[in-house]
Amino acid sequence: MSHTHYVPESWKIVKVTDPSTGTSHKRVLCSWYGGYCGSDEWRLSSGNLEPQDCGDHWKVPQTSGSVYQLLKANEKISAQMQNVFNSYNLHPAEVVKLEWSNV
Repeated sequence: MSHTHYVPESWKIVKVTDPSTGTSHKRVLCSWYGGYCGSDEWRLSSGNLEPQDCGDHWKVPQTSGSVYQLLKANEKISAQMQNVFNSYNLHPAEVVKLEWSNV
């Protein structure tokens, strides 16, 4: 079975907490720039498994089976990612809470 491989232009780890249960897990919030003719894209991953340090990047498998290759030099928060982060945290605290985190 083939799994999707992502290499984002900007990324940051977020901790997602379910206030009703108190459980939390880490996900990758990332974005790509669309350029002149395209539109920017963002993605929130399904949930991190054990990250692997590969020198200049992190290899981060997900619960969905996809893999994120996170270049260490690209760990930054784009304006689009900040907007997504803010919009998640505008919802009532009973829904979900996002916090910036480390790999």
